[in-house]
Amino acid sequence: MALDASPSPVAPGLDSSGAIAVRLARWRRPGFWGAVAGMALAVALACGVVATEMVGLYGNRASHFLRKMDRLQARISQMQARLASANNQVAEMRREEAYHDEFERIFAASDSRLVRLEPRDRKADMGGALVFSRRLAAAALDVTGLPSLKAGGHYAAWWISRQGPPVLAGELDSSDRKTPDAVTKLTVPPAEAVAVMVSLQAAGANDRAGAAQVLRGEIHKAAARGR
Repeated sequence: MALDASPSPVAPGLDSSGAIAVRLARWRRPGFWGAVAGMALAVALACGVVATEMVGLYGNRASHFLRKMDRLQARISQMQARLASANNQVAEMRREEAYHDEFERIFAASDSRLVRLEPRDRKADMGGALVFSRRLAAAALDVTGLPSLKAGGHYAAWWISRQGPPVLAGELDSSDRKTPDAVTKLTVPPAEAVAVMVSLQAAGANDRAGAAQVLRGEIHKAAARGR
């Protein structure tokens, strides 16, 4: 039996070394890699555009958020200022109420004495009342209608004796107000005191009575209350 020495045909579905070489040559073409590079560049540019838009969008939102935070902080600061002012007013009202209670407590004492203070200018619409009790060792002064204070000035009460310089009884508590219409606690008047005076003091003048006398009351004319 004779053997067939002719080469076997290559199946059309299988790759040969020649087909592989053809494909490698196709991949090595400059046009192929140029197309790939162009596609990569297009993708990179698209990503850059998207990233820029996202950064701009989030940047605008961040700026808007910061502006809202600034407005909110400003409103909070205003509310805090109003709250502080309201707290000061409440504290002032409580202090005045306590002083008025003290005035009434002294006035109710069995040995209390009430002194009326009148302005130096009889036409001025202001006045005051002093009440003190030696048994309670307490005194309180209620004034109203005093002229507005200038910068650095304040009002002070003094005990006036027949001999010797005036003795400081206390400074009127004007707090943050320009006109100290309130009750002020004073020291008990000395036995030799014959009058009480309220004067307008210049800045730094705390050890001597000012020349600007605004109110005065005669203690020796006030009769003790009887029970």
